Amino acid sequence: MSGILIIIGRVLGLTAALFIGMFGLDVFFTGAPWWQNLLGFAVHSLPSLVLLAVLLVSWRWPLVGGTLYLLLAIVPFVGLSNPVWVNALLATPLVLAGAFLVAGALVAKRG
Repeated sequence: MSGILIIIGRVLGLTAALFIGMFGLDVFFTGAPWWQNLLGFAVHSLPSLVLLAVLLVSWRWPLVGGTLYLLLAIVPFVGLSNPVWVNALLATPLVLAGAFLVAGALVAKRG
C-alpha cells in the first residue's frame, strides 16, 4: 500500500513540474529576439527545475520530499500577487504530491 501512495506522489510531483513549466512557453510568442525568448524561458523554467529537484529528493527520501512539496505549496500565497483561486490552483498539485508522499512514508514506517 505504501508503495502505491509513494508512486502516486511521485507522479503528481512530476505532473506539477510539467504544469508549472508549461507557463514558461508563453515567452516564445512575444515577438522578441530569439535570445531574449531563450533567456525568458530559462528564467520561467526555474520553478520547474526546483520541483524536479524535490522529485529527485523524494525518490530517495519520500518523507523529506513530501514535506518539501508541502512547504513549497505555501510559496504562491506568500510570493505571488495573484487572486487566491489562482494561487490555490498552483498549490493544489504540490499539496497532493506532498500528502501522498508523506502518507506513503508513514505507512511504510508503520508496517
